[in-house]
Amino acid sequence: MSDKARKRLIFGVAGFEALFLIFALIISIIVFTTIVPGDSLPPGSGEADWKAANLSKNGPFIGFLQNENMAFFGIFIIPTLVFIVVDFIYFAIIASKKESSLSDAELKAIKKQAEEEVRAEMLEQMKAELKQEQENKEEKPE
Repeated sequence: MSDKARKRLIFGVAGFEALFLIFALIISIIVFTTIVPGDSLPPGSGEADWKAANLSKNGPFIGFLQNENMAFFGIFIIPTLVFIVVDFIYFAIIASKKESSLSDAELKAIKKQAEEEVRAEMLEQMKAELKQEQENKEEKPE
């Protein structure tokens, strides 16, 4: 697959994902803000009356999603979670394949410089410890 085709595929999938997420967000807001609360119905009304009120007030699609929680979960929540997981996996793969822009000689030079800095720091620490031990011996007369 060429780079141009791969970029088109990535942008196409990203566009579809963005449209789906926007659609899911809008539908979710509509579903949760227009639901008919059970306490607004007359006393003694059953679940069938509540479901019928949702269907008559909000239409067949929104009313169905309000009445059937598992359908809402399966249609909107699970695909959203799948998109998130796939995105994380894809970005992890891309990040792990990202090659360094430094050449091997530059990487070796950086490693050598880091080793020299560590040696110098360790030498300074050892000198400081020896100096501290000598000062401790001079302070304690035997």
